[in-house]
Amino acid sequence: MVMKDDDGWYPQLRLHYYLSVGREFLTTRDSKRAKAQAEAGENAIWKPDFNKGQMSSSVLLLEELNLLQLLTPGEQLRGSDQGMQEFKAIALQHRYLIKNYLNVSISEKLTPVAIAQKLLDKVDLRLSYIGRLGPRGKRECVYKFVAPDDGRDVIFKQWLNRDELAPKTIVNCELRIANCSVSVTPNIDLTTPITDTTPLPNNKDMGGQEASWWQQVKSYAAGFMEQVESGVEAVKEFLSTLTSDERWGVMLEFEEAQPQIFGQLVAEVPGWIEWMT
Repeated sequence: MVMKDDDGWYPQLRLHYYLSVGREFLTTRDSKRAKAQAEAGENAIWKPDFNKGQMSSSVLLLEELNLLQLLTPGEQLRGSDQGMQEFKAIALQHRYLIKNYLNVSISEKLTPVAIAQKLLDKVDLRLSYIGRLGPRGKRECVYKFVAPDDGRDVIFKQWLNRDELAPKTIVNCELRIANCSVSVTPNIDLTTPITDTTPLPNNKDMGGQEASWWQQVKSYAAGFMEQVESGVEAVKEFLSTLTSDERWGVMLEFEEAQPQIFGQLVAEVPGWIEWMT
C-alpha cells in the first residue's frame, strides 16, 4: 500500500471505504478532525486544510449520484441506458459542486460513461470495455464493472474492525426533536466566527456563472444556519424555496461550517435526504 500511495491510492481508497462499508463512521471521523483542528488553531481554521480533511461533502455528492449503482459485477452498461442517461443528468445538475468538492469537471459534451469513468477514478475504479455489441447499424460500446484484485477488501476489513472497536465519540451537543421541533445546544456557538483566510473564488479561478452561483449559495447557507435554531419545520420550509442543486450546496456549506451540528442533524433526522429532491 505504501508503494501504491505514491500514486495517491490512499485518498482514493479512503473515499471508497467511507462511501461503502465505513459509511456509518464518517460523521464521527469528520467531527473528530474538525474539533482537533479548531482546538489546535484556537477556533481559527485554515480553510484549505479543513476542506482537505473533511470527507462528508464528497461522500454525500457521490451518494446523490448513486455512484455505487455502477459497481454491480457483470452488469452490462451502455450510454443509451435510461439509468446512465439519468446519471449524466444528475451529474450535470450538480457540476459546480462536483468541481468544487471532487475537482472533477463535468460538461454536456461528455458521454454518460465518460462521466462515470471520471468519477470512479476518485475511488480508483473503472468500467471495463467489453466491445461494440448489438445488431448491425445499432452497435454501441458496452462496459461492465470487474471488481479489482488489489487487496482493498483486506484493508477495508482492517479499517472496519478498527472503527467498530473504537470508543464512541461523545459529542457535547444536545439535539431534541419533538413535534417537528429541534433544539440544538452545541459545544461550538453558531455565532462564533471561523477564521477563513481563503477569499471567495473569483472569475480568474472559475467561470463567472459558477462564481456567481457559489456566492448565492453561500448567502443561502447563512440563512439556513439561522433556521436550524428555529426547528425542523423552519429548515424544511427554507429549503423548499431553493432549487435542488442550491439545497445541496447549502447543506454542504453547512456541513463545512458546523460539522458537529450537521452530524447530529443528519443522525437524528435520517430522512433529510428527501428534502433534497
